[in-house]
Amino acid sequence: MSVGVGVAKAGALAIINATPFDWKRIYTHDYQMGSWDLPEEIKSGDLAGVEIDFSILGHREDSAGEATYSFKSDTGHESELQFQARYDDGPQMFVELTNASTFGNPPSDPPIDMVYSSDTTNPFIYSGDLRASFASTHTPFNWQAQNLPSIGCQPLTRLCLPASHNAGMSVLGTHTALANEANTLCHSTDIFGQLEAGIRYFDIRPAISDGEFVTGHYSALSADSKLPIDLPGFLDPIDDALNSFQGGNGLSISDVIKQVNAFTAKNSELIILSVSHTLNTDDKYQRFTQDQLNDLLKQFGDLKHLWHAPDNVADLTTLTLNDFIKKGPAVLVVLDNAATGESMACPDDLHRKGFYTNDDFPILNQFTDTGKINDMSADQVKKMSDFQAGKSSKNKGLFAASWTLTPDALGDIRKQSEEAHSRLVGDLWPVVSEKGKGKEGVYPNLVMVDGVGSGRGSAIKQGNLAAFCMAVNAWVNKDCRLKK
Repeated sequence: MSVGVGVAKAGALAIINATPFDWKRIYTHDYQMGSWDLPEEIKSGDLAGVEIDFSILGHREDSAGEATYSFKSDTGHESELQFQARYDDGPQMFVELTNASTFGNPPSDPPIDMVYSSDTTNPFIYSGDLRASFASTHTPFNWQAQNLPSIGCQPLTRLCLPASHNAGMSVLGTHTALANEANTLCHSTDIFGQLEAGIRYFDIRPAISDGEFVTGHYSALSADSKLPIDLPGFLDPIDDALNSFQGGNGLSISDVIKQVNAFTAKNSELIILSVSHTLNTDDKYQRFTQDQLNDLLKQFGDLKHLWHAPDNVADLTTLTLNDFIKKGPAVLVVLDNAATGESMACPDDLHRKGFYTNDDFPILNQFTDTGKINDMSADQVKKMSDFQAGKSSKNKGLFAASWTLTPDALGDIRKQSEEAHSRLVGDLWPVVSEKGKGKEGVYPNLVMVDGVGSGRGSAIKQGNLAAFCMAVNAWVNKDCRLKK
């Protein structure tokens, strides 16, 4: 089912049971809750959408609700999940685990704070075949490494990873006249913060600005496409602005490198930096020359743990996660020529030694150029289904579900990302639950988003995207320990 924005006065829960066990409700109670009607049972694979209202006749203080679910795991232990609603200077939601734990949430920890938002859908995701491999919302920073015994035997084509769209755009530096934070920034936290949120695939768009390599977000504008009439002569400056590249700079490439290195110093994870949309803002917004690209790759050479590919494997997406990170962190820089039809070449002395092209690491990433959530969702689900249907015959590599919206010139990318995220689990999970299993199962290999940040105003928080991807991984694959 799909759970969208504004379905109740105080938001909604979207509970995913991605375990093989049915959950039975054994207790429920509420006080002054206008709506607290959690289902009697949440079956294996189900998504339960629950409308929440913290008030009766407008009185919210002291409102509370509790609902407890019980299930028997593979070890025979009875485990419980209790959903707890509170109202203390705003709506709050917690989940307490009894006789159960998940990666990053040991039994001794306090209840999981969902960082509840009253104007959107709030997912709680619980997954895993085995008691030893349960995962949930509020994921650990090193979710791949902790989950390696369960998913390490799987090739990347059988896995799902969180991805960040225009990853460097969390700060706005030098920018053009029509660019501002609303229409240029894509995230509320930097690369390190995105890594801590579980992101493992980064859309890096390098630009040259004042002779330095930075990340950028630029678009070519045309007055003819923006205005219904010709502008009078005295407004020529506006006409010039509309017939130009507009946008701004984000993090420097130097900062990207430092933040990735800081993360891999403590976390053995697979990290992929996808390079595309090169732009030289110092020279008429042209694509990088090969010499400029070589200089960029030389700078990326400061990345630690650049992963060297074996000689006998052409398509690296067929390798298992163990192949990449069993011995430690792995960082890949992939030149994605397919994104905008560029012809970036990887120098021979770097090729397959941390640096790759999309021939080595094929990915289908086609965004839907729309600000309408229904159109974007339907288009991405269809593309995902079509890609996986042709997997055995023609399609290779990974499919990226580009779960982003394109605002108009006056729109706010990060604000609109909240709308996209509110539909992510409700629109994607039913497809994965119903069609994800089997050789030609339908599921995303990457889920690419805007709006990574922290706090109640962010679209991606509490590791929810990583938790969703972990649920996909657990649902479409058997735990590696069960295959032995």
